Amino acid sequence: MWKSYKKLLKAWQKGKIPEEPSPPSVTRRFNHIHLYACQFRIRRINEQYALLVVHLKPRRPAYLLLKLHKHARELLERGRIRESKLVRRESRWELHLVVEIEEKTPHQPENDIVIDLNEDSIDLLITNYKTRRILFLTLRMDIRRIREKYQRLRRRISHKLGTTKTPEAKKLLRKYGRREHNRVEDRMRKACRFIIALAKMLRGRIIKERLEGICKLARKLPRTMKSLRYRIATFRKRFLDWLEEKAKEEGVPVVSANPASTSITCPICRKRSKDNRRGHQFKCVRCGFEFNIHYVACMNLLLRAMKPRTSNDPKWERRAGRILLTLPMGGAVVAPTAPDEVRIDEVLRGHLGVARAILAKLTQ
Repeated sequence: MWKSYKKLLKAWQKGKIPEEPSPPSVTRRFNHIHLYACQFRIRRINEQYALLVVHLKPRRPAYLLLKLHKHARELLERGRIRESKLVRRESRWELHLVVEIEEKTPHQPENDIVIDLNEDSIDLLITNYKTRRILFLTLRMDIRRIREKYQRLRRRISHKLGTTKTPEAKKLLRKYGRREHNRVEDRMRKACRFIIALAKMLRGRIIKERLEGICKLARKLPRTMKSLRYRIATFRKRFLDWLEEKAKEEGVPVVSANPASTSITCPICRKRSKDNRRGHQFKCVRCGFEFNIHYVACMNLLLRAMKPRTSNDPKWERRAGRILLTLPMGGAVVAPTAPDEVRIDEVLRGHLGVARAILAKLTQ
């Protein structure tokens, strides 16, 4: 603001603008200060506290006492501080640090974790090639229930107050909108941490959908489907971006596969037809293969990530009522017909314990 004012003042002195600009002033709604990397530094006092030294004027530094949490201490030890900002949250100020960290070298993948992301669940296909086992897992997110609850609250506010443009209505909508956003984001981030922990334990790679064009798809939907447009454009893309960012930080390899027609293509006979899909169930019109639609998508994503080109490449088969993934080096990986299910509440309480239990099932 001050730099902009100085430029305008010079322009007025040269006669380029008719009126003298007024200097910037701080109001009661002032809520953040942008800090360049050359303007501040952090001095560690002990494990819990640090001193923020801000140089806003020559030879007149400002000192602010910071309380550091565990994650902040780890980041300060590992990376370099970049441009940051001070943000006021109601009655307190927070320092939002931008820390640059070198990426870990990805480990050599030994197993695969395939992700099919839906609005109300995250469906996983987890392989263990050493024990020749495959596990299908559904992580129940309950995000649709949360969104529907807050949608009913917004409608009730609009009906009770008669409008959404009054200050009282805007305050209530902002309050419940922030709560909805925080609850959904917390669940997505905890699910992301759970998947990363599982990949590190299995030394596996993550296979995700390539969703670069999902925002364009959402814009093509009619305006009457505004709620669906919002859910499609934000939920999946945001989660996969967080997952890829966290995977790079932890050294977990990530592979993207094309998700086109994965839920209508039979993984056994490769028959592609819209008639294969019947709600949340899949039944092939050619070979009669029946399974959950989301796990069928995971099976197809796994094959696309492996890039089969010849008859010797991996392929799905059905023998004696079991699903098998035949491998080019010989042998087969057995998949159960009854998938497991984990609710997000269990993951929120202890994601490492749930990940160890899943790992134990794969190594039996």
